[in-house]
Amino acid sequence: MVITDILMPNRDGYEVIQAAAAACPSTKILAISGGGSVSSEAYLAMAKDAGVHLILSKPFDIDELLMIVRNALGTPMGIVK
Repeated sequence: MVITDILMPNRDGYEVIQAAAAACPSTKILAISGGGSVSSEAYLAMAKDAGVHLILSKPFDIDELLMIVRNALGTPMGIVK
């Protein structure tokens, strides 16, 4: 599983998404964004168009993140820490 922010100082999240999808098409990809010059929803919608499986808008609760990861990986509640 790959978890990437869309807007990062030294790398574009869309590049990370494309590289991960090309390297291993079955990899689950979770994109997160708090927005920037446009809303986080706009960035996350573009990420979905780029092939992201899951999206999460900032700010988010750590329990919400863990639930998404567990569901994506099909793991029991105690496995992902």
